[in-house]
Amino acid sequence: MDQPSVVEFPAVSLVCVERQAQMSELPQVIPAGLDAVAAANNGLKLGPPRVYYVNWCEGQGEIWIGFVCETDLEPGEGTMKKDIPGGTAMFARHAGPYNELTRTWDAVLGAAHAHEMPMTGLSWEDYVEPVVPTTDVYVELAVCAARAQ
Repeated sequence: MDQPSVVEFPAVSLVCVERQAQMSELPQVIPAGLDAVAAANNGLKLGPPRVYYVNWCEGQGEIWIGFVCETDLEPGEGTMKKDIPGGTAMFARHAGPYNELTRTWDAVLGAAHAHEMPMTGLSWEDYVEPVVPTTDVYVELAVCAARAQ
């Protein structure tokens, strides 16, 4: 795992499905969601897979499961497009099995807390390399203008 660092991220569009899930359900819900989005958008050029976690509390919450896409792409039936503005995030790369990803999440969240950087409630994972499982972990930060100067 890389050491967590603060990064700027660009605005993106995501073609996705929304689900409510508990942490224990993620190994089944995420692949099923990615398969559903890929099937509904057959033939369209989709970017890398990404999963957003929205206001998670006590191991459960809303997730947006999908693929980064072109901004002018119209989503297929049963899917939606979310336009995510750019911003600032705490980031770390996890190389290894998904079942060990908790360590990276703990490090990212711990770094944000240690630096007293408030979080917005939006976090996500990018699935970078399927051969050697590599996952980029991001937690969006609510960086105020005064702190940024």
